[in-house]
Amino acid sequence: MENKNVTPNRVIKKKAREQLKGNWTSAVLVCFIYWLILFSIGSIDAIASILNNVKNGFLLSGQTEDTSFGLACVIIQILIGGPFAYGIWNFFKNLGREESPKIEDLFKGFKFLVPNFLINLIVSIFQFLWSLLFILPLIIAFTIIMLKSVYEVQFTSLPLVVFTVAAITVTIILTIILLRYSMVFLVYNDNKELSAMEVVKASVSMMKGYKFKLFLMNLSFIGWFILSILTLGIGFLWLYPYINASTFNFYEDIISKDKKGDLMEKATIEAN
Repeated sequence: MENKNVTPNRVIKKKAREQLKGNWTSAVLVCFIYWLILFSIGSIDAIASILNNVKNGFLLSGQTEDTSFGLACVIIQILIGGPFAYGIWNFFKNLGREESPKIEDLFKGFKFLVPNFLINLIVSIFQFLWSLLFILPLIIAFTIIMLKSVYEVQFTSLPLVVFTVAAITVTIILTIILLRYSMVFLVYNDNKELSAMEVVKASVSMMKGYKFKLFLMNLSFIGWFILSILTLGIGFLWLYPYINASTFNFYEDIISKDKKGDLMEKATIEAN
């Protein structure tokens, strides 16, 4: 059940726009650098693989592709993903609290490399398990539908329609559930004394009664998302700062209503 004693999303978003006035340049640069670094690392293996295939005649018969470089890229992404996530939220925390946000805030997470790595790892594991729980039945159902379409003479489109509706419903439910982990790096920005597991539990505790509200706020950006696609992705440079600033204000609203200290204390008790 949603908490009624909250600020409307439209007010939260309006506040974000006001905070971004005069700070758009740095906010866009931070998001662009963040995206560029993580995307580049993820793309290096694919580019290297293509170049290697071209060089060797697209993998001659009997030749195997070296996967060690790809594995190294994945490991690097896992290692730096947490620190950079901490850093980008550190920037938007400073923006929201008028504490002189700077582009170099993006790299402050590396001062706490191990905790940020552990937080990112724990959240990734939980997200994978939740996704497996919801997606696996869909995969099985889709396989059954496809097999029936192959071996049965009579086959209607009804199973596919039902599957599509079920897939959309499951995706929405899963998205809302995963929002329980959306505040982990903001929590750690404010509470360095908490362990990685305590930070995750604090985010889960904090988001009780607020996940659907945050989902609706994210959904309200759909028009801007479509416009960003129509501008060949250029619009995302302004959309992501807008979303991040709004999300930080959402976080601030929660801790002001629910008493931050009580939330952190409860999370610590649950973790022990």
